[in-house]
Amino acid sequence: MKKTMPKLMLFIFTVLLTGCISGNDSSSIISSESSSSSSSSISSESSSSSSSSSSESSSSSSSSSSSSSSSSSSESSSSTSLSEDVFNSSFTSTSAVTITNAINNYYVAANGKVGTSLKSSLNTIVSTGATTISYKACWDAISLTDEDPNNSNNVVLLYTGISRAKSNHGGDNGQWNREHVWAQSRGGFDTSNGPGTDLHHLRADDVTTNGQRGNLDFDEITGNPLVTTTDGSYKGTSIHTGGTVWEPRDSVKGDIARMIFFMSVRYGYTITELTPGSGINIGKLSTLLEWNESDPVDAIETRRNEIIYTTYQHNRNPFIDHPEAANLIWGI
Repeated sequence: MKKTMPKLMLFIFTVLLTGCISGNDSSSIISSESSSSSSSSISSESSSSSSSSSSESSSSSSSSSSSSSSSSSSESSSSTSLSEDVFNSSFTSTSAVTITNAINNYYVAANGKVGTSLKSSLNTIVSTGATTISYKACWDAISLTDEDPNNSNNVVLLYTGISRAKSNHGGDNGQWNREHVWAQSRGGFDTSNGPGTDLHHLRADDVTTNGQRGNLDFDEITGNPLVTTTDGSYKGTSIHTGGTVWEPRDSVKGDIARMIFFMSVRYGYTITELTPGSGINIGKLSTLLEWNESDPVDAIETRRNEIIYTTYQHNRNPFIDHPEAANLIWGI
């Protein structure tokens, strides 16, 4: 993983700011949304006969302060700020959704910050005015946020890419349920309002596949996988540590990384290079940073972020609007 160096980041953002800053003021957040098709492949649904084990731990609730933002040892403590306002430039979206200056104004307090200072500022931004919903309400919310762009009656399942009927949810084989990307047992939370119901990391997933992933860390695997899902998610041996890990399909690796980054900023969870399976960590930091770059933000992520912001929680995932923020916090 090649980490972005401060001088290079300065150069890149100076160029971006020179070419991207627009004098256009907009009172709306989204000016248009096209019917762009999903960048993730959607394969036909196959029946599963394997018994499902729950991937969600029933660990007792621990109170997480939404305003806290723990600093991991891998985060930069640099007080150096960029010469330009990173979050004041117009974000160039790769999706069919046009991001206007109204979104950039959301991040104005983060201007010119890097490292732990930027992480703390983003924590304040995504916590202020944020609301929560019940775990039961998440069924309907996920049915909207994870809707199949080619079939409004279906959702697309995170780790398989399968399109499945919205109504076919529950706890049985062949149904979909609510996957906590940051596993409950690894975050020490339950399904009361809070991190356990935060839509920014709750996704529709096949019941059996959810059980196969369990609470494993995210990383790349080596050798023959222990489990292979439709469209190529794997359970196997970490190429880095030798522990058992989960490697999602390529088309959602960036999605996974940006959800993990959000949870770290929002709830103060740490992301490090520690051995998989240890403590509150949920993935290998350098791998997540690489996935953030190799799988860019797409239209589905952008639409999802907008729905959560406008309809449900009234906060945004900064790493979808500004994926470069990950390197500014953890990569320098």
